[in-house]
This record gives sequence, C-alpha cells and structure tokens, in this order.
Amino acid sequence: MGLISDLDRAAFAAYCQAWGRWVEAEEALKTYGLMLKSPSGFPVQSPYLAVADRALEQMRSLPFDEEHFRKEVGVPALNGEAGRSTLERLWARPTCEVNGLLSGYTGEGAKTVLPARAMAKVSCRLVPDQSPDEIAALVTAHVRRIAPKKSPSIT
Repeated sequence: MGLISDLDRAAFAAYCQAWGRWVEAEEALKTYGLMLKSPSGFPVQSPYLAVADRALEQMRSLPFDEEHFRKEVGVPALNGEAGRSTLERLWARPTCEVNGLLSGYTGEGAKTVLPARAMAKVSCRLVPDQSPDEIAALVTAHVRRIAPKKSPSIT
C-alpha cells in the first residue's frame, strides 16, 4: 500500500470540505464581526463562529495514524508548526518548498572547486489573505538578507 489509500482519499476530501467551510466562515467573521444584531436589535453571536469552530473540529477529528504516516514517509519525527496537526500542516497551512537545486559541475566525474553560482527552485502554498506578489517579495528579501553579500542576481 502506498501513501495514499482509499481511506486517505476520503479523509482528504472530507478535510477539504471542512476547510472550505472554515475559510468561508472566517471571511464572513472578518466582514460582519463576531457579534451581530438580531432582528429585534439585540446583540447575538455570529452563527459563522459556530460554523468555523465545527469545521475546525471536523478537520481535527479525521482518522489519521501519525505513527503509521511517520513510518511510511521514513522520518524520525513529524515536526512542524506548534499547535497544528500533521494534516493541517500538510494540507492547509502556508508552505515554502525547495523543488530543485543546481550548482557546481554537473557532468561526469568529480570536480573539487566550489561553485560560484547556485540555483534553487522554490514554490509556496498560499492561504487566504496572502498576496502572491507580497510573498514573492518577502521570500526574495529573506534570501537577499541571508545570502553572501557578493551574490550575483537573486530573482
């Protein structure tokens, strides 16, 4: 059996549905606030709060064996953002991944000279309220901040 079983697919679909409801409820809470006025003018809690809470509860209650998953992917531990489940970190949180690296001599045989240039291809998973342009600028600024000062172009 691979990493994605029929049970995993069903859990992923349920998670996506719950996440969609959570996003919609969060947007409504931002738009209308936590408290609304009833037709009679009295303040009442927004029903979107209950929708958001229920969606989070559904996402966190999906059947998922973290130890089995850890063994399947062959890692010593499932680390990540504190307070977030493995499924949240995998499916619903912002990410930045290095998809490819290229540097130095790539032909046959060995070379012992340090490369003057290196390249990394990265991708980012954005979540609601993140702007692609803003995230690109932040990633670029971070790379410029940590790269050697004599680095050639960083794009």
